[in-house]
Amino acid sequence: CCRSKPVCTRCSRFPRLCKYDMKFVPWANTTSKTIKHPIQSTVSSLPKQIIQPLSCHLVDDESRFYIHHFSTQTSILLFPLAPPSFRERLVSSALRAPSLLYALLAASCSHHARLACNSTSQKNVLRYTNIALTALQNALASQADRVELSDVASAIVLCTNDACNGNPSSFYTHLSGAKHLLQSLVDQEHTGNENSFVQWLAKWFATLDVCASASGSYRSVITNDSYPLLETLPRPRLAQPDDLCGYSLELMPLISRIGQLANQDPSLWSSPVILDEISQLEAYTGMFYEPDKPGSLADTDPITREEKMRNTNNAFASSALLHLYRRVYQFPKDHHMVRTAIQNILRAVENLTASSTTIVLLLWPIFSAGCETENAEERRSINMRMQHMESLGLGNFKQARAAMNSYWSSGTHLTWGQYLENHGSVFVLF
Repeated sequence: CCRSKPVCTRCSRFPRLCKYDMKFVPWANTTSKTIKHPIQSTVSSLPKQIIQPLSCHLVDDESRFYIHHFSTQTSILLFPLAPPSFRERLVSSALRAPSLLYALLAASCSHHARLACNSTSQKNVLRYTNIALTALQNALASQADRVELSDVASAIVLCTNDACNGNPSSFYTHLSGAKHLLQSLVDQEHTGNENSFVQWLAKWFATLDVCASASGSYRSVITNDSYPLLETLPRPRLAQPDDLCGYSLELMPLISRIGQLANQDPSLWSSPVILDEISQLEAYTGMFYEPDKPGSLADTDPITREEKMRNTNNAFASSALLHLYRRVYQFPKDHHMVRTAIQNILRAVENLTASSTTIVLLLWPIFSAGCETENAEERRSINMRMQHMESLGLGNFKQARAAMNSYWSSGTHLTWGQYLENHGSVFVLF
């Protein structure tokens, strides 16, 4: 491009963004005394990119690569149904908070290592994680009793990384810490645009907690079946499938409670009060399943976002019922209600194309259906789906698929939760 006269394509499209060593003044009304902000006026027309000034902590090409990879790859797989505004807010917040930045770098590095099958990158994952933990501790120590949005986000990202990397003990530690930080944040006054981001963090935390309570030996860190902030959302918003977790937020306390009952001594279930509660749980959970409408998926390729959310919601509702039937009612695998729940899960999964990233949300439903079915064709189909999920490089799909195949090979009559706990294979289905 000639420095004396802008003639390149970029200059002709975005003349106000051209920058030269010389003083270049874009055409403007010279009589106007209003100060122009040319960058702000053209931001909406720029291609998607991180437009905020890069953090001073992104000091090398490697860290800049990983934050770009998180923005364009990892975050989209983590939240396939979430609007771009949430992912953008997460990254922009990280550029101002070292603890969150390094937590995201650890998530991105771990994801990239699985995609590239590069075990040496695990050293970087550990390094980024340790820096994030130190930065979070320093931030909390310097802020006295005040909790910032970035502190909560950092704890939740670290917790997510532990789930994906198969670190159950540190996962539970970070989950408990995230709960206390989130509750402190909710107790503080937050207004304006921050409210929506706090709600996103609350939903993210609740999703992790539900996954923990549904994963076998873990228990929810919530003691009163009420998740911070979520109960304050409008009821219509709670009832419909959520675009972060993929299912109705009203299902969350139900799944969590079913998980709590499954971990109790069965002798306690003889109480009339508990029996009545179990019956109500079954009826209420079943209300969230929405059968396929005739022709709802016909000639729809790809299927709409609403259809994706309906199917993910159906998968989780059916998985909750399957959990109730097998772990609480203790029905055998060939019981007709168990078989119906499995078939409903598989139908919801089959309605999603194999290439859809939405499938990453369904590890618990697919794993549960796989462990509970003894049909060879269903097992083959589930194994193939989980193999594809594993290839996406996110979540502990590899560990889950290996555990599922081990459970099949054992021929045991134990539930999958009991079998995995006996063999020391404890992980979070996220």
